[in-house]
Amino acid sequence: MQLSFAQTNVFTSSQIDSIVKIIDSTCVRAGISDGVIKNPETTETIGGFSYWYFTDSTKNHLVRVVDEQSAYSYDFTYYYFFEDKLINLFFKRGEETADKIKTTSIGKYYFQNDKLIYKDDEIDFSFDKSFYLKMAKGFLKDSMIWKTLAKPRLEILN
Repeated sequence: MQLSFAQTNVFTSSQIDSIVKIIDSTCVRAGISDGVIKNPETTETIGGFSYWYFTDSTKNHLVRVVDEQSAYSYDFTYYYFFEDKLINLFFKRGEETADKIKTTSIGKYYFQNDKLIYKDDEIDFSFDKSFYLKMAKGFLKDSMIWKTLAKPRLEILN
């Protein structure tokens, strides 16, 4: 199955799950951004973060971002995009125990046109969809920057 980027679709959660499986099996790593997390009161480093960007095989469309953060817990958030819109978000939080990381929160969220259409979660905090939509839009904006920067390099090679 090939993904199309020129039409507007309305999907069910099971159709979104199918798109996510296709993305997971065909996406290409495009870049990474990382840094440290500081306590705003003391400026002490308390953790770090990494954003992993993945494109479709043509490298023209951002399809997945993995957001890893560790400070007081280990948070992994997977953002999935279709037609430059967030369609799925998977969140997992873990806390370190003596010898392993124990999952404390997990959630899967489905979006259509920036609206939450379905959620399945067991989380210990209030899910703020506007925060995640803002993050997703930031990732898409980031992808426009590296696509623009990559274009002149490709023209030089051709």
